[in-house]
Amino acid sequence: MGNKLEVQRPPTRSGPNKCAKCGKTCRTFVDKLIHEEECKQAYRQPGSEQKNKELKQLMDAFNVTLNMLAEDFVEEMANVDSDDNNENDEGEADDDGNDEGETDNGENDEGETDNGENDEGEVVDDDGNDEGETDDDENDVGEADDDENDEDDETEKDNSDDNDEDDEPLVGMRVVRGPSWKWDDQDEGEGNLGTVVGWEDDESWVNVLWDHGTEASYRSGEDGAYDILILDSAPAGIKHDGVTCDECDNSAGYIRGTRWKCNECDDYDLCTTCYMGNKHTLSHLFVRIDNSDSPGSLVAARSKARRRIQSKGLCIGAAVTRGRDWEWDDQDGGEGKRGLIYEMTVGFTDEAVQDGASVRWKNGHENNYRAGSKGKVDLIALKPGNGMAYYKDHLAYCGAEADANCPRNFEVGDTVRIVLHPEVMERMQQGHGGWYKHMIVLLGKTGVVEGFESNNDVRIQYLPEVLGIGLEKDDCVWRLNPAALEKLEIQEAPKHLSSQPQGQKKNIMISYAQKLEDIPQKLSVVLEARGYEIWIDTKNMHGNLYQEMGTAVINAHVVLICMSEYYSKSVNCQREASLAADKRKPIIPIKLQDVKLDPWLELIIAGKKWIQFSDSNFEQSVQALVAEIEKAL
Repeated sequence: MGNKLEVQRPPTRSGPNKCAKCGKTCRTFVDKLIHEEECKQAYRQPGSEQKNKELKQLMDAFNVTLNMLAEDFVEEMANVDSDDNNENDEGEADDDGNDEGETDNGENDEGETDNGENDEGEVVDDDGNDEGETDDDENDVGEADDDENDEDDETEKDNSDDNDEDDEPLVGMRVVRGPSWKWDDQDEGEGNLGTVVGWEDDESWVNVLWDHGTEASYRSGEDGAYDILILDSAPAGIKHDGVTCDECDNSAGYIRGTRWKCNECDDYDLCTTCYMGNKHTLSHLFVRIDNSDSPGSLVAARSKARRRIQSKGLCIGAAVTRGRDWEWDDQDGGEGKRGLIYEMTVGFTDEAVQDGASVRWKNGHENNYRAGSKGKVDLIALKPGNGMAYYKDHLAYCGAEADANCPRNFEVGDTVRIVLHPEVMERMQQGHGGWYKHMIVLLGKTGVVEGFESNNDVRIQYLPEVLGIGLEKDDCVWRLNPAALEKLEIQEAPKHLSSQPQGQKKNIMISYAQKLEDIPQKLSVVLEARGYEIWIDTKNMHGNLYQEMGTAVINAHVVLICMSEYYSKSVNCQREASLAADKRKPIIPIKLQDVKLDPWLELIIAGKKWIQFSDSNFEQSVQALVAEIEKAL
């Protein structure tokens, strides 16, 4: 067992303290418990060595804790005795007697008792003040009492300050420039990362330390302006207990930072890294949940986003030097010395939060340093490295509450609809008029924006015939959370490639097998951002399958064939590729897998230059593909 501290023990329980197994009488009840565990281990069956070891460790920990508690108890009792018997500056004796032989009953040198008479026969009050002075006239002893009270007041004040700190806005969030930005290149340009390091008193301005070393304040609600967006709130301690990312195992039990909940699938969530990394189906709508108390905000499908922005700053590959919060002596070799970030690390804020960076300095020393944890940044990026790419329009405003985070994206007369699951709507309608069972008839139905509430909630007018209910039109107006609505672009006819003006954007068809769709979906977003008109089945199917496929091939200027084992086996993929070859369309093969192709596919791509695509070489492959497309056009 562990070493015991020689301290005075608390009073033991009454009654015999005999071991139930061997009958040994122990001094105290606690000793009995410890001895019984030792007996149990002596009687254990062979083969339970590991369990015995674990039990011994538990008992050792229990013994240490017990002795610590006993030591604290003895020390506390000693302090109480010390307070009761403390000598004052008048030379009054404690319970042990003083040098003048004064007795504990209060007799002084003249044999006078503590009933209030002093040497002159004058009456003294309880504090021992002469001349009948009251307690307000403090003597040395009274002053000591007041000092103790002052200390108590200071302690209460300190505790009050601690509570105030708990209510302060979070620091440590990793941020980028937002929609109201007007500060030129203080951040070194779009995509550069910074860290929230503080707030103004009214929280309408936020202080940001950019990774290149500049610190400044920016609007976080002042006059309705938001200069900053939150890319990663995990370093600030945001977490969602009990919710795991369904794509990665990096959340260590639950998601840190923003939670992205799929609106199309049951119980499917992503962390920010996976969401921004284009995991899961890009055409699915998601609800962004900023913290465990947030009702969530609906964001558009990633497949509809124009482009992702590359973040950069204190990331892998960055050249760095010591920064504002450096407190690590000369590990870097001294002021002004340079190092290189070779890995992003976890553990400063939480065992699963990426809030640090591993740096190799020129002197050969390596260590981990803070890069956002609780608002602390040890480094400055002299040359930024690349971080995750992000969808700017999908990020939360820094400083905005759930309501303020949804400024008016609608106008009176806009056509909208609800596209969320009922359970998600119930959560999002909290504080926005509520959600009731009969409102399920609104799901998926189109309505018209009639007006707005003071908190930007939207009043939607529905037609009774659209809802299929027997109400008057005036009774079909509902107040809804704008974050739950999708704006519809009403057109006279569905958008088809056959009706698009030729000679403007060049039409590119992406032919792929749906079982391997991540790269084709990412590719469609990237090519659209470069000005091409893209046909891909997830957003261009409007009617008869074969009619749509055939029209897409015929109207395409270039057909991209995404080769994989699934593509070779797909009948529809074979039809698309065969029609493209028959119509002599320029075909650019894209290789998604290193597999043997079926003869029909080998025949179609024979003699053509193919481009290898994967997540690791995506950007380089895009450059090569664009060059081939321009050649074909």
